[in-house]
Amino acid sequence: MRILILPLSLLIVLAGCLPTRHPLGINDEDWQVMSLEQRLEAQEKQAELEHADRVRKAEQKAAPEAEATRQPLQPLQAETRRAPAAPVRYGERLQCVLSQAKVRIADKWRPVESTVLDVSRGQVTEFTLAEPAGQKGRLPLNGFARFDGQILTICPSADENRREGCTRVLGTFEDFRRGIDQSIEAAGFLRSKLHCHLGPGTGMPAQLVSARPVEK
Repeated sequence: MRILILPLSLLIVLAGCLPTRHPLGINDEDWQVMSLEQRLEAQEKQAELEHADRVRKAEQKAAPEAEATRQPLQPLQAETRRAPAAPVRYGERLQCVLSQAKVRIADKWRPVESTVLDVSRGQVTEFTLAEPAGQKGRLPLNGFARFDGQILTICPSADENRREGCTRVLGTFEDFRRGIDQSIEAAGFLRSKLHCHLGPGTGMPAQLVSARPVEK
């Protein structure tokens, strides 16, 4: 095998023949007439462009990984919004109406339309607070309701560990069976009149079933 060894002088000549790359693609003729300050500015801009390009490539590389991380959460989020699939027992479901409601936005209480809640024990129910028709603003907002059999909790967040802006309504089985009417206020989130009663479920007394109006 023969190894070609070029003289150092020839390498220097060849290197001198190669085109010189200047920042921002500036040609050699223009580069030679630029002041030192202009050259430094061009080099700084070139460095900024190269940094932005590296950041963009890193974000593109990280995007599929972030999407893969979010995907396992999607079934849980969908479950939050889905109506209960299995029938619930009588006493484990509340049906409520929020009326004369207002929400807090930008330090002002803004009226919203009446809203119906259908909450089953052990589940999180998402509901929407929308402005009356014809009004335009920052709404709609979402709220979240939970029921554990004795306590109805209404919050601006689905996170059970966050208590800010939540309100609770307490009652016994008999209280909810007869129906509860009261005013509620969740600090910085919601003011409303609330009416709640037990919703239908398995084991519901026959006299209550026969007394319920037929749905059309």
